[in-house]
Amino acid sequence: MLSKNILSSVLARCLITGGDFAEIFEEDTIDTSISILNGKVENSISGRTHGIGIRIFKGFKSVYAYTNNISLNALLDTAQKAALALGELKEDISVVLNEKTIYNNNPIIYIPSSI
Repeated sequence: MLSKNILSSVLARCLITGGDFAEIFEEDTIDTSISILNGKVENSISGRTHGIGIRIFKGFKSVYAYTNNISLNALLDTAQKAALALGELKEDISVVLNEKTIYNNNPIIYIPSSI
């Protein structure tokens, strides 16, 4: 999971062209699929999806960028390229994030990949 400082820096970079709103989506999932035909395993596939998605809104326009390189420099570069797709550089702003604790009503007892 990305740190609060990295998230603040990346969101600030997203808004350098005057964007109204920006969001970051971090994904790290393991998918497994097994196909059975007539009681026999026909196919088995397993894979990992890992990366960061960045979406920026400015007026009625929006842009989405994705990278699987989660280094700070790569995230800032991706955010800047996405922001520049919506206009020219305007301002340098800072973003302050407030932490919100969310209670998990449905905890996972067994992680599927561990079975």
